[in-house]
Amino acid sequence: MHDEVPELKSSYYPPRAGWLTPVYQNVRRARTQWAGMLPGVSAPVPWRQTLLALVVPGMGFRVYGRQVIGWGVLAGWTLSAVGTICLLPVGQVQFLLFAFDPVYVAIGLMAALHAMSASFFAQRCLGWDAPRQRMLLSIAITGLLLLLVYMPLTQALTGYANHRRAEASQAETFPGLNTYHRT
Repeated sequence: MHDEVPELKSSYYPPRAGWLTPVYQNVRRARTQWAGMLPGVSAPVPWRQTLLALVVPGMGFRVYGRQVIGWGVLAGWTLSAVGTICLLPVGQVQFLLFAFDPVYVAIGLMAALHAMSASFFAQRCLGWDAPRQRMLLSIAITGLLLLLVYMPLTQALTGYANHRRAEASQAETFPGLNTYHRT
């Protein structure tokens, strides 16, 4: 009544790690020991990923597995960069009682998003969990990015835009000044 299930035998066995297993274990042990030798470092990150995480906004989140936040930061930064280029000819805008240049707002948003990504990466890479350390690191990274990247960028772009506006107003005021006549 009970039929016996035939036993299947196979002469094929999938390959195993075999002699490489001790090698892999030694490599893993060396990586964790190397990470433990540096104070506060949780896990080693390759230098290319470190460079990209500090230079490309949003990449700091993506290195540590937060893909959606990383893509969102990159999209926000890109939209701010496009907005900066589009807002260059506008000049000052009056809003309530304040007059401001919208280029400064767009570049400020770019700087904030970039600093947020770089700060997140640096805090995770260094393994700093104390709020005081995290705040000081964020302030330092934001200050460095502002001084080295975004303030010179702002000065260059607004200087170029002001020069173009001055040329345009001069051409409107003195229409024949920029034309060349051959005699």
